[in-house]
Amino acid sequence: MAVPSDCYYFVMKYPGGYAVEVQEGVGQAYLPSAVSLATSNPGRMVVVPMSRRKMTVRYTERTDDYEAYVLPEGQEPPVTGTEPLFARRTARMKPIMQQNLQWLYAGAATSGIGGLFLIGSLLLFALDPSAKVPPEWRTTAVSRLPVMQWGRLQPDATDSYVVRMEFADGQWRIIRQAAGATAEVTTLEGGPEAGIVGGAVAAPSSPDSSIPPPPPPGVVVTPVPTQIPPPSASGR
Repeated sequence: MAVPSDCYYFVMKYPGGYAVEVQEGVGQAYLPSAVSLATSNPGRMVVVPMSRRKMTVRYTERTDDYEAYVLPEGQEPPVTGTEPLFARRTARMKPIMQQNLQWLYAGAATSGIGGLFLIGSLLLFALDPSAKVPPEWRTTAVSRLPVMQWGRLQPDATDSYVVRMEFADGQWRIIRQAAGATAEVTTLEGGPEAGIVGGAVAAPSSPDSSIPPPPPPGVVVTPVPTQIPPPSASGR
């Protein structure tokens, strides 16, 4: 054979042993048809076509044997009293060199199934009214990123420091505060438990003391001194 990778063989068992057919290029055997025709028609010639020649097969029932001859190129089968029978391609032959075509077929089938699922999912997404439209993506210029504002923070400044950074209306605002800023602290008299009486802060009273109620509106109360001074020397 000129191309071994394109050669096929077929082995068939018959009562007298095994019959083998080898051919190049097609991969479908004539052997089962030829043996069946010859066995069913003893003494009758069966012709097997070849690429440039013809082969004749004849079965003799008396000897239970098969005769096979390959005719020279261009020579036709001999003429007998009956018309010859022609064998047909029937069984599939096996390749001499394993080509692992089953993996190719499996990959093609898997690819086809995947394509069907892809087309089905696209149609489902396109025809489904409840499918949401993907959000609109917006890109930000590199110059607007927070890390690109580092040079504007003045890390060597000693008179102020950055409180916060704000981005609004497409612009960055850097809020700074002076380093000398002070805070005022006010301390209330009387401590945290002091109460408010008449608009003034008063310390909490002891349990034994009592605070008179405030006068009604419009009444002026004159304070009375708690100590009376001693009489004068004249007795007046």
